[in-house]
Amino acid sequence: MTRSAVRADASGVAAARLGGVHEDLQRAVQLHQITPEQAALFEAKIEREILRSGASEASET
Repeated sequence: MTRSAVRADASGVAAARLGGVHEDLQRAVQLHQITPEQAALFEAKIEREILRSGASEASET
C-alpha cells in the first residue's frame, strides 16, 4: 500500500468516526441529555483528538 493510500484510508476512517460522533451527540441533544453548546464543544474536542491520532498513526507507517 502506498503512503498516499494509507493517508486516504486514514482520512476515510477519521471521517466515519467523526460522523458517528456527530450523530451520537445530536441524539443526546434531542434527548435533552446535553445542550447544543455542549455538543459543539465536545465534538470539536473529539475531532482534534481523532485527527491528532490519525496524523500520528499515518506518520508511523
